[in-house]
Amino acid sequence: MMIATLKDFAPMSRGVVLLVSLWIAVILMEIWLGGTVYQMVVIVPLWTDSLPESLSSFMHGTNFGHAVLNFFGSYLGPLRLVAIIVALVAGWRSPKHRAALRVAVASYLFIIALTVLYIYTMLPTILAGGASTVEETRLILERFILADRFRFVVGCGTFFALLWAFRLPYPPRADRN
Repeated sequence: MMIATLKDFAPMSRGVVLLVSLWIAVILMEIWLGGTVYQMVVIVPLWTDSLPESLSSFMHGTNFGHAVLNFFGSYLGPLRLVAIIVALVAGWRSPKHRAALRVAVASYLFIIALTVLYIYTMLPTILAGGASTVEETRLILERFILADRFRFVVGCGTFFALLWAFRLPYPPRADRN
């Protein structure tokens, strides 16, 4: 009777970690993509209906600013990043997984940089109900919407890279050693 060692289980556990982290990353990206589509289709038209009154009444009449910052930003964003990085580390030995997950990590890091450095700089004005003039408010909202749409496209790239990695078979045993 042979006694199994930790080395005997390492390839299996790496595969399990890869699979679990991919599931988590895909589900969390689906939540973000779905929430972004909802925001684009339902929420943003409410802001831009008749400026500046529509933006001001929406932001001051709802709890939207609090909900957005807590749902999309602070809680799930870091968890998405951790799941994608864990998947990259777990799939590192497989060149195909590594390639797909590098794309996912790079695109998600780009999303974070775009959000923090560009989109978040517009949020105080938007959450306050607009700028001092209607033209400034309209310009800020147009920049926000364009940046948000671009971020969504990059997020779709992240999602498809995760799905690409998800559909790849586990590497053959020879590749795991």
